[in-house]
Amino acid sequence: MKGSTVIEAKPCRYRFGTAEFDSQRLELRVAGALVEVQRKPLEILAQLLASAGSIVTREQLLQTVWQGRPIVDNVLASAVTKLRNALGPENAVFVVTHPRIGYRWRGSVQRFESESDHVAPLELRAGVSVPGRNDFVLTLKLESGKHNEVWTAQHVRTGELRVYKMCRTPEGLSALRRETALLQLLQRDLGERPDIAYALDWNFESAPYFVGYEFAGVNLVSWAESGGRLASTSLRERLDVFLSIARAVAAVHEVGVIHQDLKPSNLLISQHPQAGWRTRLTDFGSGRLLQSERLAKFRITQFGLLGVDALTSCSSSATPLYVAPELLAGHPASEQSDVYALGVLLYQLLVGNLRQPLAPGWERNIADDLLRDDISRATDFDPTQRLAHVSELYERLASLGARRTEQARIQDAHRAETEARMADLCREARRGWKVATLILSVITIAEAALLASIWLQWQ
Repeated sequence: MKGSTVIEAKPCRYRFGTAEFDSQRLELRVAGALVEVQRKPLEILAQLLASAGSIVTREQLLQTVWQGRPIVDNVLASAVTKLRNALGPENAVFVVTHPRIGYRWRGSVQRFESESDHVAPLELRAGVSVPGRNDFVLTLKLESGKHNEVWTAQHVRTGELRVYKMCRTPEGLSALRRETALLQLLQRDLGERPDIAYALDWNFESAPYFVGYEFAGVNLVSWAESGGRLASTSLRERLDVFLSIARAVAAVHEVGVIHQDLKPSNLLISQHPQAGWRTRLTDFGSGRLLQSERLAKFRITQFGLLGVDALTSCSSSATPLYVAPELLAGHPASEQSDVYALGVLLYQLLVGNLRQPLAPGWERNIADDLLRDDISRATDFDPTQRLAHVSELYERLASLGARRTEQARIQDAHRAETEARMADLCREARRGWKVATLILSVITIAEAALLASIWLQWQ
């Protein structure tokens, strides 16, 4: 914004009151406990701490945190409120509001150089046992990220295959604990479902931390790009794959959990002898529990996993391509934000490219007008105009054949009505022509009689 100066906040660790904040990792701890909060409030905290004692204007914060993009009204005030809630009563008093000007950090702050962002590798390799699980031997590394590695492992006697997600950082551990707690809740309410990956084993006591799952195939991206499989898959099969995914997400929503990071790499697929392609929903590390009272009902906290605040807060780690517009504006995740992600995935499956964004002009790539309407309703920029539930999108696609039949019936009826109307118009036109001809004939005869009479008189 014109006239504002962007604050360059050097990565540091800060200590104040009963809290500690790492601006490089955007990690806030209060009384030693990691606090789960959205990214924007933490970015505001980084700017306030970097300029402690001075006013940081609204324009500076909007430019730095939101990059000056158009945002909804009061988004800054809302983010500051979330920051104060995360800091807790003892520390929230440090954030002072200067009406119509900005905010200021008031209070003593200790600064320390931030630890290097480099995370020591897990030093895992194929052929060695899973740490603490000597019966399972690592076979293949599937993924490697900043905080975790994903490996397949095989039981040395039974040959059972499992997938282990491992990490050694606090951020990675927090995601594993969140995921395991949510999966425990889902398993209690939904039972054993083949379309949801449940945790079979975990270790949260010592690094490397891990969670183990039943092996359920490759992720959707690997499946799609292996030998051009997606490109050679029929439209009916692509829709069946999507329906199986939507069915699982709808079930998760029904028990008050949203995923928050729906994308192809978090969806597994395998070939089943009778059922064909079978998908499985995985990676709830960014998930959120909408109804906090469910934790007390199922007593998930007795496993020592996570508490209410951690499971009901929003995560900021979702993949941008699938993030709903309202999340970018700072609003909390909801069922409709998962609907948006599924709408993008549906588009990608239909065009045969799981890396293609939903960009302006996407409609030209979808020939079927019913499917165009489904994608449009699922990905509407305005969440109030978007489909409210995944089950609605599922029902629309599951009944696509019947909708096409009904559409054809309506079109035939409209065509028949149009043809009947045209026939009526033609009959009316013909009737008018006959009357005109008769009148013309009468006039012609009268004129002829008049001329004959005049001629006789002249004679």
